[in-house]
Amino acid sequence: MNLRGAVLPNKKSEIVAFGGVLTGLSLLLILLTRAIPFAEMALPAVAGALLIVGVMELGPKWSAVIYAAVSLFALIFTFDNGAAFYYIVFFGLYSIVKNHIEHLHSKPLQWVVKIIFFNLCAVALYFIISAVSGLPSAFAKYGLPIIAVAANAIFIVYDIALSRLIVTYVFKLRNKIFKRR
Repeated sequence: MNLRGAVLPNKKSEIVAFGGVLTGLSLLLILLTRAIPFAEMALPAVAGALLIVGVMELGPKWSAVIYAAVSLFALIFTFDNGAAFYYIVFFGLYSIVKNHIEHLHSKPLQWVVKIIFFNLCAVALYFIISAVSGLPSAFAKYGLPIIAVAANAIFIVYDIALSRLIVTYVFKLRNKIFKRR
């Protein structure tokens, strides 16, 4: 099913405006983690979900531009905040990659690729956050295996929820947001 651009016109000015709105909303969500620190992972996840709308309406190339802009601004404005790293290394990137992975014809292969991608991102996040915050070595020895299993389970739930949000957007919200002319 080709979902790209079904409702949003393809005029350059409208594409740029829509991309700017998605960029601004995503950045706002990441900046809100300063005021709501317990949502340091949840708000970047929502920002990543917004990027999926960009992938569907504008395509992967424009979504990559939105991802790059949000990532750059998040680093500039929240340089010591983990939320920026969560968005850059996983949530924003996964929103673009998910579209490509789901074009694979085999569902089991899709899940294998998704889980491998997630684990690569998780390892990268671990090293980045360790370098920035200096996690104790005892954590890596004892806590990491438990967290890795839990994180993979949470990722599977996240991916399923994201897929359901996409279906809800396409069939219930899209036409309400973008009125047909």
